[in-house]
Amino acid sequence: MVDIFKEVEEDIRKDRLTELWKRYGAYVIGSLVLIVLGTGGRVAWQDYRHNTRLAEATEYYAALGMLEKGASEAARGSLRELGDNASATAYGVLGRFRLAADYRKSGDDAAAITVYDYIANDNGVDRLLRDTASLMAIMATLDSGSTAALEERFTPLVQDDAPLRYSARELEAVYAIKTGDKERAGKLLAALKDDPDAPTGVRQRAGELLGMTGG
Repeated sequence: MVDIFKEVEEDIRKDRLTELWKRYGAYVIGSLVLIVLGTGGRVAWQDYRHNTRLAEATEYYAALGMLEKGASEAARGSLRELGDNASATAYGVLGRFRLAADYRKSGDDAAAITVYDYIANDNGVDRLLRDTASLMAIMATLDSGSTAALEERFTPLVQDDAPLRYSARELEAVYAIKTGDKERAGKLLAALKDDPDAPTGVRQRAGELLGMTGG
């Protein structure tokens, strides 16, 4: 098995790492999106059913309609207002996630990170969603943030009691590969591969990445 970290020292380093991130980063991102949609949607339905948050639901879907029509500024204003007024309620949180996603789509990662951090620091929001926001902020920071700052962001998310610890550890391993830290990546991936409590998909991807990195 060719050691990818030897190749990293050659001219193809950038292309290989980009390929790895495109292949494996999508799985991490996809799992987080499902968490937001699944948990957020469930909470939204419960919130609507119990409290008839019809006005918030109407505002949220109206904003999504504006986004589909290309009216980004108007939609952002509506989503921002919904998040401010609805605070930690389901549609308020979903509105903030959608606002951050639109910022990222437009290339404004700094604005997206600000929104994600707002969600992550709101103690009125379910921890699963707060941690999801934290991981999304990390993904928006991977190409521009300092290693020290990213490690600080990772720390609370990889703890044994963290609900998204496996996704966080997987992303941490991908980041180690991205930065050329073979030893750290190998330890993280081996731990994930051998952890019987880790989701099957995470264990399988960890094993594949270990093979690709010569572990």
